[in-house]
Amino acid sequence: QFRGTRITPARMTAGGAELIEGSGSVGAEGGGEVAIQPKKNFLLVLWEFSRPHTIIGSVLSIVSLHLFAASAPGLSAINLSALSVAMAWALACGALINLYVTGLNQLFDIDIDKVNKPYLPIP
Repeated sequence: QFRGTRITPARMTAGGAELIEGSGSVGAEGGGEVAIQPKKNFLLVLWEFSRPHTIIGSVLSIVSLHLFAASAPGLSAINLSALSVAMAWALACGALINLYVTGLNQLFDIDIDKVNKPYLPIP
């Protein structure tokens, strides 16, 4: 519903709205206009911000390390419930650490990502 809608930028002041001249993107459609973009769902933005393809390595390493530990020589019995709880905690922590690291990368590389990855949520 918002696609193609254009507005003229304004700044709110004590006396009301004030037009900002010379602001916005200047293109073939005319200067001083900015496109309105629809508001995205928070979970969708979080998913895009977390760069989900980077989680694959973390998940594979956590699962494989837990399976290696469970199949260690000398173990007579494996407590599957304890293994699954430990793996779930490790996966949750790994996902949160991954979100933190990718978030830091996006916050500190905004200028680079504006050019190389303009589809990311922050640029």
